[in-house]
This record gives sequence, C-alpha cells and structure tokens, in this order.
Amino acid sequence: MASDNPQLTVVTDQPLDPPATPTLGDVEKAVADDLDELDSEGPMTRTLRAMALALAREIDQADTKTSKAALHNQLLDVVQRLRGDSEDGDTAGDDLLAALGTPLFVVSRTSGEHHDEARDKRL
Repeated sequence: MASDNPQLTVVTDQPLDPPATPTLGDVEKAVADDLDELDSEGPMTRTLRAMALALAREIDQADTKTSKAALHNQLLDVVQRLRGDSEDGDTAGDDLLAALGTPLFVVSRTSGEHHDEARDKRL
C-alpha cells in the first residue's frame, strides 16, 4: 500500500555546511562592543541599538566619503541618544518631549510671513 506522505531522502558524500555567519566590519564591530558595555535602559533603547548597528554596517559598506560623513553624523546622534547625552543636561526622553512640544510655524507661500498655528488655537 502506497503512503500518502512520501518522504524525501537526501544522500550526499559531503557534509552539509552550516549557514555562514556574516563577518562584522571594523565600525560595526566597534559599535557592537560599545553597545555591550553600555548601561542604557529606557524608551526606544532596543530600537536605537538596532539603528546604531545598522548605521555602522552601512558605514563599513559605504563607498564614498560623502555618504560616510552623513552616516557618521547619524550614528553619532543615535549613540548620544542611547547614552542620554544632551547639551543642557536633559535626558534623551526630555529632548524628545521638548521637540514634540515645540509649536509648528508655517510660512505662507503668498506673503512669506510666519504663521503660528499654536497661537491661532489659543485665540
């Protein structure tokens, strides 16, 4: 009697190789080592750590100085947020809340004058 679930058997003379682990570039390795030593637990920590590693990987793979410079600036910003660095001593969370609380100014295309939406809501 034939089985409804045939089995596939693979026979090979060579051992199957495990999947290759990616090699880390110099910047990605340095960032990974720094992240291991960083004591940062706060909002968005896992996301910021992943962003730092992704940016470091991009720096290692970038082929122009211009693209590397932009990536360096982004990586520096992410690392500073992870460390909670701020020019005025606030935490990264304080900086985010301040940025979210800043009123938006709109420039009128016809007159070129600034328009304060927050002021209009108060009036």
